[in-house]
Amino acid sequence: MKVALRHVKMSGIFEKSLESIGSLLSPLGTNVGLKHMLERCVTSRTKREEEWMIRDCLRLVKAKLSEPSSKPSTVIKCLAFSIFSELSGYKAEFAYIHAVKLAQNGSLAEKKMGYLACAFLLRECDSLAVLLVNTILRDLTSKNIYVVAMALCASCHVFPHDQVTVLLPVLEEKLKHPSDLPDVVMDIMPALVQIQNQILDGKLPLEYAYRGLHAPWMQISIIRLLRYLQEPGLDIYMLIQKTLQNVKLQIENAIGAAMVCECITTLVYHKVGDEMLASALLCVVDLMASPNSNLRYAGLSLLEIVLQQYKLPLSTAQQDVVLTSFCHPDEAMKRRTLSLLCTVAEAHNAETVCTQVVDYVCDQCSHNPHLQHDLISRAVALTDKFPNSQTHWHIAALIRVLPLARDKQAKAIQRRIQLMLLAVLKRKTFVQNYCGVKKVGQKMLTLLFT
Repeated sequence: MKVALRHVKMSGIFEKSLESIGSLLSPLGTNVGLKHMLERCVTSRTKREEEWMIRDCLRLVKAKLSEPSSKPSTVIKCLAFSIFSELSGYKAEFAYIHAVKLAQNGSLAEKKMGYLACAFLLRECDSLAVLLVNTILRDLTSKNIYVVAMALCASCHVFPHDQVTVLLPVLEEKLKHPSDLPDVVMDIMPALVQIQNQILDGKLPLEYAYRGLHAPWMQISIIRLLRYLQEPGLDIYMLIQKTLQNVKLQIENAIGAAMVCECITTLVYHKVGDEMLASALLCVVDLMASPNSNLRYAGLSLLEIVLQQYKLPLSTAQQDVVLTSFCHPDEAMKRRTLSLLCTVAEAHNAETVCTQVVDYVCDQCSHNPHLQHDLISRAVALTDKFPNSQTHWHIAALIRVLPLARDKQAKAIQRRIQLMLLAVLKRKTFVQNYCGVKKVGQKMLTLLFT
């Protein structure tokens, strides 16, 4: 009985695979075939079924790529499936060389797909990445600005580190290029706005929908490109507001939260008025209050971006969310909260925030020198921004953080303390009984000046 059931199950898998593979490799409908193939793999009922289908399909895709008469359009579809399989955890190493060839010899659209596939499939240490060096250098000297732009993007992802010295002179020359990339974006801006309106009006086919949103990745790209506008008009702001309203119901999904972040970041970039930003901040509050840690982290990051440009008071509820996040067990959440607290700190609470930062450095950063350096820099910035001539807390904070700093940072802090103490002693207003300085004692002061 068990053998019969297993036979029926495997037969079903085999039939599904044959149907998918047949449509994928059909010379009359490669686009439809690829779509059908991806849908079958995504909707696999078990991990075993997914693995069986993807591996079998990869064998047939490999055979298709090996044919000498394969059209570039077929190669592109096969590379698309190879990227999908790699992102799903299944290697498609046979496709790497075809991605390189497409970037080297294809038309503009084919070259774009070739570079994209190389960025996904290759690593900087891969031997095939070396083959792209000459291709990238050649494309950087092209008269077609789109080819130059693609080569610049590709160099950031696949150019080997040991070949950077060859790339730098060419990049320096590109700084003198007569055409500026934002000018290219400006030419296509009306078309982008029209496409975004069509997406929001639901005019795209259903297969573009993902998690209740139409073409969310395309929308993210369009919103990012809107930042290149020098002086966006009211219609652009209304388009972003319309996008926010459209995505609000899907904010609990990761892709919805990503779209919210892009929209608000674009509004902040263009320094819109407080009234227009106020409605957008409601989405930030929703993210910060989410039970999902990733969404809450995104909300904290977004709030920090907003408050760096706008001096907006936080409500009591928002302050509670921030403080609650500092008690979160996730260390990344704590670090993001500390960064946010440093941004929103004011004269009346700067000492408390600085103390929290230094405490965290003492307790959690002994094995992370980069984070330690960053947080110490933030603590020092607070002492510079909010000094107090009555309590001299800023001097005590610098003295406390001095043993935690290293090398040049330690020397800079020591020099700051020296100058501050000299200024205080000259005015003869130094508070001798201030606890932070008193504990240091004469020995510490002597060390500071030696």
